[in-house]
Parts: sequence; C-alpha cells; structure tokens
Amino acid sequence: MEVHGPDPESSAILAIARRLRCASAQRERFLHPLRDRFDRSERDPRLMPERRDQIATAFVLATYRADHVYEDYLDRTLGTAPDLDRR
Repeated sequence: MEVHGPDPESSAILAIARRLRCASAQRERFLHPLRDRFDRSERDPRLMPERRDQIATAFVLATYRADHVYEDYLDRTLGTAPDLDRR
C-alpha cells in the first residue's frame, strides 16, 4: 500500500489562503474603529460640519492606506503561489 503525503500544490494554496485571511482580518481590525467613528458622526446632528469633515477625511485616508498595504501583501503572497496555469 502506497501512502501519499499532502499534495504540495494544495498545501501551498492553503498557506496562501491563510495568509490572505490574516491580512484581511488585520485590515478589518485597523479600519473597524474608524468606520464606527465615521458612522456615528453621520448620525450625530450636533456635530459641526468641520468636525464631520475631519472624521471623514481620517476614514478615507486610513482606508486608502490600508488598501495599499493589503495590496502589497497580496502581491507578495501571490508571488509565492504555485503556477496554477500548468494544469
């Protein structure tokens, strides 16, 4: 009886998926407080427009920064992906 080990390609895909899930979770943890703050500012009629603009600007900049960090992480991770077009 021949015992087969894990398929190296499947293992690589699993590792990539785990890294991407981790990166996505980190992005969400970073943006969650800013998104909540922005949502609260939208619902608060007492907030001055200037302050609302500051909160919105902080959210936009943080989202932009987080997206670029995530994209860089994605590029690095997928750069280690096996060549799936060989199938």
